[in-house]
Amino acid sequence: EGSDTSSRCIVELDAMDASIPAKRVWVMDGGVGHQLRNERETNPTEDERETLVRVHLDFLRAGADVITTHSFVNTPAFPPSKQQRNQEQQITSIEGIEQTMTSAGQAAEQAAKRARRQGRTQPVLVAGSLPPTYSCYVPPTDPRDWKDMETYYQVAVKALLPYADLFLCETMPTSLQAIAAAEQACITATPAYVSFTLEDRKETDTPTLRGGETLQDAIATTLHRVPALKGILANCSAPESITGAMPVLAQMVGSRGLSFGGYGNGFWDTTSSWMKKEGHGPISQEGIAGGNALESLEMHRHRSDFDEAGIMMPQAYCKHVEQWVAEFGATMVGGCCGTGPMHIRAVRDCVDEHRRSTPGP
Repeated sequence: EGSDTSSRCIVELDAMDASIPAKRVWVMDGGVGHQLRNERETNPTEDERETLVRVHLDFLRAGADVITTHSFVNTPAFPPSKQQRNQEQQITSIEGIEQTMTSAGQAAEQAAKRARRQGRTQPVLVAGSLPPTYSCYVPPTDPRDWKDMETYYQVAVKALLPYADLFLCETMPTSLQAIAAAEQACITATPAYVSFTLEDRKETDTPTLRGGETLQDAIATTLHRVPALKGILANCSAPESITGAMPVLAQMVGSRGLSFGGYGNGFWDTTSSWMKKEGHGPISQEGIAGGNALESLEMHRHRSDFDEAGIMMPQAYCKHVEQWVAEFGATMVGGCCGTGPMHIRAVRDCVDEHRRSTPGP
């Protein structure tokens, strides 16, 4: 399964270009890390690379157009460390980033090639995941962090570049973190996208990043600093929060001819709820206000939409996706933590039904 990256998905990438996003809604994969963990528990003796390739293939068979490299955990501070301010430890950790990023890229590329050999004719795109360099929910505040972020993303982009059809700077809690990743990604000729993680709130509340900025301010700042971006999304948040963000994304991103969309979490327990239990306090007045919104969000949820393990049912999740696509015109949708191939199959069906029911140009 050697490399053929020089001819990789040129036609498909043209279709993702910002000038014609409305021609197709792209289905992304689900929570690769969570699915991988489940598979390893079921098949503990299987080769780790083969398990990862199989997880990617499961999402492709479910109908995903885009598979994301399993590089989200390849950061100096994952899991978050109390010593993450120690520059020497960070530099030591970064030495292994290139190898792990390369391995993640190779696994995704291997899955894409295997899918094509098995008869897949639909497009297969590999998204190179560029995660936050620190905890994705508690953003860095030290001015020295910028140089650390810049160094990390230089290494990560270089390692993923041979395998990535696009770069996805995902789960960004602040515009600063997003800009650091996107600037390095946009140095290449590979299309780059940013996805912000939001406080888990009701649809009617002001969409706010976990770092405290409003989504509106974060988008404006990011597009001003990195105008070459091809799109902006929201992810790793409650689907309700992403629904609440759609009007802002449509107005500020879609109206520019850029791609936008979302891929939400599938857990009953929201990330904001988990952070509150773990004692991660808000860092802004917006975050403080979000506490009451969190309680209100959970009050509006229905247990019947979740299974016994606290995972949102695929059809319940797709009610949100359908609204993102049909009402707001989202062009990139999928799933994040807690969503598996069954969720992506439901998303695929939802997107296909929307395409069939929407009159052509």
